[in-house]
Amino acid sequence: WVMAWQDDNLYMDAKLLQLDVKKTTIDRNRCHVITNEKWSYQYDHVTKKGYFPKKWIEYQMKYSLYLHHGKWIIDDVKVLAEKQMPLQKPHK
Repeated sequence: WVMAWQDDNLYMDAKLLQLDVKKTTIDRNRCHVITNEKWSYQYDHVTKKGYFPKKWIEYQMKYSLYLHHGKWIIDDVKVLAEKQMPLQKPHK
């Protein structure tokens, strides 16, 4: 679907507005992180004129990581919950 949007000169501008780490569990070389995230999305035309109204979405995410040569690598991402916010800008 991304290619179809690009063919119509549309793109998505996604911005991470807030990231809160809620829980982290580590067991040797595995780690799981639960986050709450607030994102804004705007679909625009290449002319930079708004094409669709901006959306604000809150997610609860679970990231699974493994330790590889001293670095944590993300190997799985799951959306645990998703809530679309009202059209007005959310309060921080």
